[in-house]
Amino acid sequence: MRDRWELTGDPIYLTLGGIEPRKNSIRLLQAFAQVLKTHPNAQLVVAGGATLFDYQAYRDAFFALVRQLGLEGDRALILPGVIADADLPALYHLADAFVFPSVKEGWGLVLLEAIASGLPVITSNQAPFTEFLSPTQALLVDPYSVEAIAHAMRQVADKQVAAALVENSQSIPSQYSWETSAKLHVSYYQHLLESSPETYARNPLSSSMV
Repeated sequence: MRDRWELTGDPIYLTLGGIEPRKNSIRLLQAFAQVLKTHPNAQLVVAGGATLFDYQAYRDAFFALVRQLGLEGDRALILPGVIADADLPALYHLADAFVFPSVKEGWGLVLLEAIASGLPVITSNQAPFTEFLSPTQALLVDPYSVEAIAHAMRQVADKQVAAALVENSQSIPSQYSWETSAKLHVSYYQHLLESSPETYARNPLSSSMV
């Protein structure tokens, strides 16, 4: 895989989800262009394919920016397309940091996968990410600020910063294992079964149960 995509960068930044508005792909590309000024050997891997929605205008704007920045055909920007599930673990382990400045997500499964793979992560300073990540566990940035994203990407290139983030975040994936999630669901439904509507209205579920 390293040879197939010529992943020789230092550092190698990875993001998953393809090119679309909610993934904040254009701002990420703009931030990466800033990072290249101080880290000329860096690479950005944007993996993922098209979605069911029509984002062609956004994709056109993305690739127009690629050309404007002089990155078309440049090995600094890697666009491998859809990655098979069997290849994802290897791709995570080839990267040095995971960058996910998404502006809208229902959850952040790829962040948990990246953390479990031993990567420091950069993500948006908004829900749902702030519901399970603290500033000591991830670099939380304003997703609408290109400068903030670029600054975090430079920060995480520091091996001491990266190592601290990895160490502080390693307990997180186990908190969201299938077993743990199943137990929380059982507890939630048990609470509902044991509570009358009046009781539930007076005593809503605590945040620890949802």
